[in-house]
Amino acid sequence: FSGDGQLFISSRHDGTVVRYTNFEHLDLIADDLGIPCGIAFDSNGLLYVGDRTGKIYRIDSAGNKEEFAEMEPSISAYHLAIDSKDRLYVTGPTFSMRDRLIRFSPDGKAENLMDGFARPQGLAFLPDGDLLIAAAFQGKKGIFRYSPESGSLQHFITAPILVGLAVAGKDVFLAGSSSIYWLQLSEQAAVN
Repeated sequence: FSGDGQLFISSRHDGTVVRYTNFEHLDLIADDLGIPCGIAFDSNGLLYVGDRTGKIYRIDSAGNKEEFAEMEPSISAYHLAIDSKDRLYVTGPTFSMRDRLIRFSPDGKAENLMDGFARPQGLAFLPDGDLLIAAAFQGKKGIFRYSPESGSLQHFITAPILVGLAVAGKDVFLAGSSSIYWLQLSEQAAVN
């Protein structure tokens, strides 16, 4: 969702991003995006789109796109999330099974934060600024909580293999291959 509450959808089948307006219309926002499969907005309304073949695009409100960054191609999808400082966090499963969490500054400078994730399949920020990552790591699977401030990682929620996650306040939604799970975080869990 954009800052004004509009739903944006990426289509890996035709290489586009569309906006679903007023529950009635699909408006083309950008095309020729390769295989787009991860999207996120920064505080300025710029849309970041991950093309799993190895590019991250940045698109302005007029639909003008530029190549923002390059990455190792993903075998399935990139997962994107943007923090309160407009830094872009990206994961993408590869064949290596030692996948990375990468952070890009607003000007596109990459920083490798962690590696060793297996099948990272979703990113979302909690209200306190910690990042949730759906993945397997060091023999555990589920949701991991990464602190951008300290660089620490903790196993947060045990879950089956997931394909995505979303956060809305204290509500956490986990998507598996055939089910969606809903959790409501306690005040303690949301803050720690």
